[in-house]
Amino acid sequence: MVKTLRGIAAGGLLAVGMLSGCSWFSHDEAADAGRRLRFIDVEVTANDNVNPNAAGQAQPVKVCVIETNRSGWMPEGIGDGAPCRETAPSEGALSRHQSILQPRETLRYRFEVPAGQERWVVVGAEFQQISGVLPLAEQKSPAQADSQMKVMVGMTSLSIVTNDKMDE
Repeated sequence: MVKTLRGIAAGGLLAVGMLSGCSWFSHDEAADAGRRLRFIDVEVTANDNVNPNAAGQAQPVKVCVIETNRSGWMPEGIGDGAPCRETAPSEGALSRHQSILQPRETLRYRFEVPAGQERWVVVGAEFQQISGVLPLAEQKSPAQADSQMKVMVGMTSLSIVTNDKMDE
């Protein structure tokens, strides 16, 4: 009788071990999806003297953050000083976010993209005073790496403060 109980217990342990071993080979789609995607974090900050009016007082500024799949992409309204003008989606633009940025305000955007694809992020701003400088900042985000881009919106121009790869 003891041998029978031992045999049943051993068989039960063997069955449990085999069933738990199946989980080693199972396919976890959630984990795979995480490996197939990466993130681009964009932070846009306005200076305290952004977009001054005729009296020199800081004013809100319209900004747009555009995800593209090619270098050198230009929004249609750039020739008129209006890179954030709402137009029909143009070739190369994959997504677009638009906001009104107050002086000393920071806005954050996150793009989730396929890990194996390069992206370019274009940040545009519409200033009251045209300075002759293109109101755009562009940065490449290489494939396989999460990246972070920080843009400062000044009086009448944009500048990239940092673009650090977060993980490789």
